[in-house]
Amino acid sequence: MNDAFSLSISVGIIAFGFCIAASAIGAGSSWAWVLTGLLPVIVGTISLYLAIREVNVAAD
Repeated sequence: MNDAFSLSISVGIIAFGFCIAASAIGAGSSWAWVLTGLLPVIVGTISLYLAIREVNVAAD
């Protein structure tokens, strides 16, 4: 259960970042908002990588 929760949180962070970036592009905002939206995408991707790596290590 903990593994599924960790994976879903990581995917949620990535989706939140994409939502911010897409709305900033759609609204015609400055590039600072787009980069602010991409920061959670990067953090979520790193978190997702570490969560998947932990699941694979625990399976062995």
